[in-house]
Amino acid sequence: DNIYYEIGKKLIENKDELLVEFVENKIKKYNNIISKLGNKDTEAVIAKRNLANERIEKLKELI
Repeated sequence: DNIYYEIGKKLIENKDELLVEFVENKIKKYNNIISKLGNKDTEAVIAKRNLANERIEKLKELI
């Protein structure tokens, strides 16, 4: 899964104590990206917004 490129596989497998904090920080970054994209409706912005939302959902599954 692509999530292992952002969060190390061993970190997830070992349920590292810092995992929740690290994942929450990643989610905040993606939410920040979404807010900076604003309400623009170009094809590229919509694609980036969708990608960010997908990654947020995958990250939430980890915590």
